[in-house]
Order: sequence, then structure tokens, then C-alpha cells
Amino acid sequence: NVTALTNIQTGTFKSSLFTQELRLLSPSSKPFRYTLGAYYANVDFERPFYRGPAFALANWNATSKSSQISAFAQADWNFMPKATLTGGARVQNEKIGYTFQDIQNGNAMFSGSADDTAATWRASLRYEFTPTVNGFVTYSTGYKGQTYDLTTGFNANRAAAGPIKPETSRDIEVGVRSQLFDRKVTLNLTYFDTTYTN
Repeated sequence: NVTALTNIQTGTFKSSLFTQELRLLSPSSKPFRYTLGAYYANVDFERPFYRGPAFALANWNATSKSSQISAFAQADWNFMPKATLTGGARVQNEKIGYTFQDIQNGNAMFSGSADDTAATWRASLRYEFTPTVNGFVTYSTGYKGQTYDLTTGFNANRAAAGPIKPETSRDIEVGVRSQLFDRKVTLNLTYFDTTYTN
């Protein structure tokens, strides 16, 4: 009976986000220029999910939240008429939390929280060979915060395992930016190599 095997799958996704950033900029006409800043973000998610009634049954409600605060700085230094050295760094702290109600399996309730502090940085050297041709080399690190896997199949084992580890990266880029034939043609070439962890 095909009708007896009919399933429905439904869910909504509600989110709210608040961010605020403050920056202090130095005069742009000086050989040494800087940016100082602070950033704050608060995010809330809510997701109920249902699948059934014939097979692959699921019925749960999950919430997650995160708050992040960070400080950052970047400086550009024209240490030669055609050469610019750029350096920047960012430090951030993020707190995350969740609830997971498994209605399908005895109305089991799980919750947890975690926090993490991380630093990333970037350094770059750019040289202008002509007013329309420049080359650069950049080294930078990246960070994507930890999170919880709030999907069908969440259970006590997954809750005990804690959050998914944060993703980190390091990136190397070397490139040339150029405009040729009275700026009628733009030719850009970049080599990049990125390594991700977790």
C-alpha cells in the first residue's frame, strides 16, 4: 500500500542576530596608517523538526546561541616609496550553548555550553613595480569557532562528546595585480595554498 508508506517532513528555522562594530582610523595620508577596533555579536537559533509517520521517524526541537566579542588591529607602513608592509591581528572569545529535546525518543532533554578564545594574524608585503602593476605575498591564519551538531540522531553519546572542534587554517598567497594597454585590460594572477585543520 503506497499510501501507508507516505512520509512528510517539515521544519522551520528562526534566527535573530545582533552585531556591533567600532573602529578607530588614523589619517590616511601618513606613511604609517592603522585601524583599531572591537566587535560584538549575539546569535540565537530555534529549529523544530518532524519527519514521519511511516519511516525514518524524527521529532525534535533544538535551540542554539552564541555570543562573541573580539578586538582587532591592522597597520600599513610605506617603509619605501613603492613598498607597503601590512600586519594585523585579532583576538576573540566566543561562548556557545544549546538545548535539544528529542520528542520522538521519550522526550529526552539535552543541553550544554562551551567557550573558546583564539587569536589570528596576517602579514603582507606589497610592491608597486609601476603605477599599474604590483606584486604581493601574504601569510595569514584563520579560525572558525566550535559548534554543536544539532541534527536528527542527536543522543547522549553525541552530547557527551561535546562540541565539534574549531576549524583553523593557514594560508599563503603570492600574486600580481596589473592593468595593461591604458587600463583597458586587467590581468591578475594569484597562487594560494591553504591548509585546514579539523
